[in-house]
Amino acid sequence: MDFGEEMDSDEEVDWIGIAAAVELEEAEAEAAAVKDAVAVVEAAASAARAKRRRERPHDSDDRHGIPPAFNLADVDPDPGTRKQIEEYATPEIRDEMRRPPSIGDKFGDDVFTKKGFKNWKKVVEIFNAHVGGPNNAHNNARRRCEDFKNQKQSVSYAMTSHTEKSHIEYEERLRAVVGVVRFLVSQGLAFRGHDETTTSMNKGNFLEMLDWYAERCKDVADVVHKNAPGNHQLTCHKIQKQIVQACAEVTTKVIMTELGDSNFSLLVDESRDVSVREQMAVIVRFANQKGESLERLLGVKHVLDTTSASLKRSLDAMFVKHNLSMSRLRGQGYDAASNMRGELNGLKKLVLDVNPYAFYVHCFAHQLQLVVVAVVKGVLAVSDFFGHTNKIVNMVSASCKRKDALLQKHHDNLVLQLEHGEILSGKGEHQETSLARPGDTRWGSHHKTLIRIYQMWDSVVEVLHVISLDGADADDRGLASGFMINMETFEFVLILHLMLRVLGLTNDLSQALQQKDQNIVRAMNMIVLALTLPVATASVERVFSAMNIIKTDLRNKMGDDWLNDLMVCFVEREIFAKISDKEIMVHFHALKNRRGHLPPQPRVQSHLEIGIMGSYCGITEHFKRQESM
Repeated sequence: MDFGEEMDSDEEVDWIGIAAAVELEEAEAEAAAVKDAVAVVEAAASAARAKRRRERPHDSDDRHGIPPAFNLADVDPDPGTRKQIEEYATPEIRDEMRRPPSIGDKFGDDVFTKKGFKNWKKVVEIFNAHVGGPNNAHNNARRRCEDFKNQKQSVSYAMTSHTEKSHIEYEERLRAVVGVVRFLVSQGLAFRGHDETTTSMNKGNFLEMLDWYAERCKDVADVVHKNAPGNHQLTCHKIQKQIVQACAEVTTKVIMTELGDSNFSLLVDESRDVSVREQMAVIVRFANQKGESLERLLGVKHVLDTTSASLKRSLDAMFVKHNLSMSRLRGQGYDAASNMRGELNGLKKLVLDVNPYAFYVHCFAHQLQLVVVAVVKGVLAVSDFFGHTNKIVNMVSASCKRKDALLQKHHDNLVLQLEHGEILSGKGEHQETSLARPGDTRWGSHHKTLIRIYQMWDSVVEVLHVISLDGADADDRGLASGFMINMETFEFVLILHLMLRVLGLTNDLSQALQQKDQNIVRAMNMIVLALTLPVATASVERVFSAMNIIKTDLRNKMGDDWLNDLMVCFVEREIFAKISDKEIMVHFHALKNRRGHLPPQPRVQSHLEIGIMGSYCGITEHFKRQESM
């Protein structure tokens, strides 16, 4: 059917199918043309290669057209330094380079892998031949291995372009900074200042002390501030914290070494800091190898609340951090708070559920205090006596004017007694003092208050007499007159002398119970777990006293990790003072990669290396003697 007939018919024409068929025929024709062109090009290239071989028959060899100028024996055996395969001129050479290299002088020998070695009489000669000259593959490989292990040959080291002089300067600068940090940490002083610019008159303790150090030591002045690289001053706050972190971690490492695998007891307490954040202090008590009872600070950790569950979670986290096991725990000592010693849900119960051998010991000093309080409150006359004593101290010390009058009266009485020979002078005797306010939770302070009243009796009575006559307030005048009359009664004087004797005995016992090296044998004459079980929680209370020194109102934004590091170094000053600057510097470098490098230390050979070298020398000498025979 022709085109006209197709148009006249009623059938529908498939124009899309016709167009697709035409496109397919054109693609097939184009592919056939490309195939023919490739065949023509390959044929021409083959003819050209054949023509070159016919024109230069003397330049070919039996290696499929590889020019004789190429010698596989001249190839560098080191893949890192040899010429790349793509850089060779002809495909034949590139194919030859892709094949595994034949075993020969350049690539080792198969004596130790296939043939074996038997000629031991000539072992030295063969070994020397095997090693070869200075540029032999063995020596080159050894040198490259040593360069690879040497930090100075690394890429990162080469980029820093440090010299030996810069290493020495860096060590001197770091040593000076570490020395300043150690002093500030040991004294519990702040580091930063409000204005740390170069024009500031007070740049903070750290920078001011570093300046003071540089002014008096030329070696330090030559490596700090303007004489140090601008990006490597070692004075930023981050570096200061990392150095303190290194100090704390090295100190804790010494404590863990002292503890070793020994069993230990826990002393735990919590208190608020000036930022109104609950801090939990943990102390471990253990016996060292000398049989001495030691109490060491494990750390201070912030807790979200003071429930027993929260304290237990924080305690577990601290155990994991220091790789301690609860199974080694043999004692636990807390105060009388319900979240600590509760029989059902207290921290004591949670620890006993994990380890039933962790015996709980209530602080003996706290028990003694509870006994004294109960006795005092049980006797009406004694309770009334302490009530009047507290009011007398508050009235006499209520203002600066009254306090100055009390001190002046006491000074005049001491001078008068010295002139009449009633008292003797001596070093540390009859120092200026004042009335001590008694504390509600520490009855040892009541003993100190009674001693001061006894020593300053005349002065206190005179000040009360002045207040009763010249007081600005009628109520104060009436109270002062009543206190003065009460002090001069027989009952008041009798109870004063009685309580001085009683509290003197209990105070000595309380002080003995609060010693760090106290053990339960001295407290209860018992032998079971004598050195490990806790006696008093006074060490934990001292930690909180130290925290009040370190974290003050001006440093109330101190972070938890920063506080813990400072506390460990400050509380354990005895251990911290024995740690060398070198240990701290090395640990500081191990925390992260540093821009500077310490001078390399002479390498000490291990016993294994010394033994191997000795054996090798011995074998060599033996075969030399055998060869000479």
